[in-house]
Amino acid sequence: LVEATSLFRRAVDENPVYSDAWSNLGESYMKAKQYDSALIFLEIANGLNPYNANTLNNLGSVHFYTGYYEAAADYWERSVIIDTAALVPRMNLVRVYQTVGDNERYFSGLKELAGRPGVPHTIAQELGDYCLKIGDVVAASRAYRVALDKGLDSTYVSNLAIKYPILNRLFHGR
Repeated sequence: LVEATSLFRRAVDENPVYSDAWSNLGESYMKAKQYDSALIFLEIANGLNPYNANTLNNLGSVHFYTGYYEAAADYWERSVIIDTAALVPRMNLVRVYQTVGDNERYFSGLKELAGRPGVPHTIAQELGDYCLKIGDVVAASRAYRVALDKGLDSTYVSNLAIKYPILNRLFHGR
């Protein structure tokens, strides 16, 4: 990390108007949990290019890690608008909605993400768990099927089917 930070600093020194260099420098400080420095460098990158989805995602992350959830959501929403295929800021939005207790947006975000290619099985599993929590066993069974297709260990669902017999019936068509 120290070597990467040094490399990005040299890139900034050589070309101070190259926004990606500032963004990379900010990201390296963010990974080192030096959020004040990360924010400075990411804001410079954003000033140079306010349409860089990666910079916006990293700004969202810094704000999330420092407890500024509304700002984090704003940056991640802007990132998704710019790069409509991006998965990471979408997953980050789901996490911030969960953190602030916005269950409607959390649930909606999970549903939107669960079936997308490239999304880990844990998102569909989380959707299934949430559906069980709110009492929608049918939706839970659909989410768990998606999670299984994406690689969830079947033992997890088997254990749930013991606890929730209706889930077992939905999986076995009885």
